[in-house]
Amino acid sequence: MFDEESLNDLEEIFVYVDLLSAIIAVMVYYDQRRVDKEAEEKVAREGVMLQNEINDIKSRIDGLEEKMDVLIENLLKNNKNIDKRINQ
Repeated sequence: MFDEESLNDLEEIFVYVDLLSAIIAVMVYYDQRRVDKEAEEKVAREGVMLQNEINDIKSRIDGLEEKMDVLIENLLKNNKNIDKRINQ
């Protein structure tokens, strides 16, 4: 049905198809590694940004706690002064 030259050509085509398949597989592999690396870097950057936001919120809370302590002290002093006036 096929002569020997046609079979050789067909065999050569299959070799090239296998070679192209291997090249494409390697390209896909390295492209996926690149995408994975970019995703890891993005997650790391976002993690740093989130940690910075958390630290900022913690420092704000600390500042608010200090202000609240001062306000409580002032309220206690005012209550003592009011009690003294009432008792006089």
